[in-house]
Amino acid sequence: MSQKSSILSDYFGKLILKEVRGISFEVRAWANIIKDVIDSEYKKYSDYNFMGDFDNGEGFDQTMNQLTDKRELTVADLLAMNKDEIDNILAHIMDYHKLKYERVINLKPNEAVSLYNQIIDKDKINKESEKPITKSTQIIINGRDYPEAFAKFSVDKWVISDKQPTEYDHVKSGYQDNGEYVVFINCGLNSASLFVLIHEIKHAYQDWQRMSKGKPPIRQSKEMQQLYTKDFEKFLLSHQGGFHLKTLDSVIYAYYVSSDAEIAAYLEGAYDDLHGGSSYPQFAGKLRELGRNMANFKASQVDSDTPPKSLQKRWAKIIEDYNIPLFRKFKNVFDFLKYTERKFNKKGQYIVKKVDKLRTIQIPRPNL
Repeated sequence: MSQKSSILSDYFGKLILKEVRGISFEVRAWANIIKDVIDSEYKKYSDYNFMGDFDNGEGFDQTMNQLTDKRELTVADLLAMNKDEIDNILAHIMDYHKLKYERVINLKPNEAVSLYNQIIDKDKINKESEKPITKSTQIIINGRDYPEAFAKFSVDKWVISDKQPTEYDHVKSGYQDNGEYVVFINCGLNSASLFVLIHEIKHAYQDWQRMSKGKPPIRQSKEMQQLYTKDFEKFLLSHQGGFHLKTLDSVIYAYYVSSDAEIAAYLEGAYDDLHGGSSYPQFAGKLRELGRNMANFKASQVDSDTPPKSLQKRWAKIIEDYNIPLFRKFKNVFDFLKYTERKFNKKGQYIVKKVDKLRTIQIPRPNL
């Protein structure tokens, strides 16, 4: 065990680890341990500092492996990418060209390609310099090697795979045939920040809390069954959202960000931002902005310049193409938006209140 892991182990062992207003200290214990192991394994550690739109929940640490051998990005390349990869492109553009967030997320494909190609040489140079010394594609951590953290959040093995998109694998994770509790996380190992690890481990913690008490895993929850289907993920990957809630796409995107599982993980990131421990400044403000927009949401504001028949036709196409049971309950788009107005108004108030209360939580931090 490294010196840093030993310090963390002693520190968290002295704390009474529990959730305070949704902030999980157990999650931070494991996130620090896992990050330390990744650092040691990879020798050279890259923590990308960007703040893109919230992606499919899960991806704040994308790498651009498919561009390694390319001189320039094309529109065809961009259109073939998943949402994680597109967010990474936009993050580089925002950082390099010093553009505002609102400007970048509204770029047309050809505009994004043009701006990105101005920095691709720089990106390729950085990518070469950040290559790990080792060739590991998977890191396995024995949870029992860290008894204090294990006692509060009992994972026998952590399997961190160098795969994209970044996600907590809720299908494979859980009790295995041999009785061990194993958590599987896909994550770019050479760019896995604490922000990313805390987010994904929060999902794992929520699932463990259920299964360790004999309850069904989160994949069997009503929300996952009714909303978070594979087709819902496909929709998110192929459509741009935003927090303005003035388009049908942005409304559907807000369903993802504000879902019970995701909002809990995003609040962890908001806490770190408010208390100076995040590589994503203004994250809490963005989350609060979404909450405020949801609390004030009106059905009539969605695509207000679009003829009603056209909007209804688009909605019919969405529920036909994408198997999302919650949405298919509403054949009429305006019935869906009225339902959404009631749901968002209540959930938005909750998000704003939760973010504001995070300011009063103080966690003594270890002296590392």
